Amino acid sequence: MHAGEIVRTSIETVPHRPSAVMRLAQVSVAVAAGDDVLLEHLHLQPGVGEERRCRQPADARPDHDDIAVGCPGVVLGNGETVRARAVVSNADLKRTLLELVPPSALPQDFRGDLENAAPANSCFSVHLGVDFIPELGPSTHLHAPMKLGIAMMSKCDPSAAPPGHSILSLIALVPHAEALSWFPAESGRDDKAWRESEDYLRRKREFGDRMIAAAETVIPNLSQHIVYRADASPVTYARYDWASAGSIYGMSSAGQLKGSKTPLRNLVIAGGGNIGAGVEAVVISGAHAAEALVPGLLARPGSKPNAAVRPPATRAPDKADREAVRC
Repeated sequence: MHAGEIVRTSIETVPHRPSAVMRLAQVSVAVAAGDDVLLEHLHLQPGVGEERRCRQPADARPDHDDIAVGCPGVVLGNGETVRARAVVSNADLKRTLLELVPPSALPQDFRGDLENAAPANSCFSVHLGVDFIPELGPSTHLHAPMKLGIAMMSKCDPSAAPPGHSILSLIALVPHAEALSWFPAESGRDDKAWRESEDYLRRKREFGDRMIAAAETVIPNLSQHIVYRADASPVTYARYDWASAGSIYGMSSAGQLKGSKTPLRNLVIAGGGNIGAGVEAVVISGAHAAEALVPGLLARPGSKPNAAVRPPATRAPDKADREAVRC
């Protein structure tokens, strides 16, 4: 598994005082993918009373059945057990429960349904820094020569780029079947040797080039103004988000988790793999995770204004969601 960051912090304000909530920033089992949102909703000050473990892999399918009982912690790759009364994972539901939880811990029918559930769409994105300000709105959708979303966040927040410059994100959805073709042997997993191979790097570069060429139909000469470029394929999303086949929406409708709670007590799911892609959805997922651990928390008197707003009910992405490009 990939390395990440664990945050261990005592919770002083919740009933029964669970001893820890853990967060892993990239990929492992205990991440509030809403970043510090979960800690804020639990009335904790990020950075205070925390213990952070950077680049600590979690143990895949640990042979520690006690970890599954009440979800009291996380087993690291080095064999160390970090105890906690609650665990929040931002790996998607399938990778969390099928790879990081002992098989005996899950109801057989639930596990079977999850094994058969297909991930939703992935995407390919090209992130650019350019030395001019295109005559374009903050969000544009192309249908030809290819379906493409163009987000220019510096249009909304000029401080996101130096004066006279802009940041652009080009986003193309990739259906699950096509996303699998980006991985060796349809594994849907990160493979360092593969993502450093010439075949993969060439395909990645060529796909990004086609997206830039498509964007030039509305931003003439875009390729001549690029000062920074970073491409992300389904392999990239699988690596950094610990998402099945790089899915940006989590599971397909049939495999969606309704809410944040899993069948295991005190193990909840957060992140884009449960609610949907994008910053807004991930922030909402952090609030959902906090509410799942401490019911009624978001409606408590004295909560922050944004915490008092009841988050929308979790639902599976519908056809319109999958056809839209979320910037």
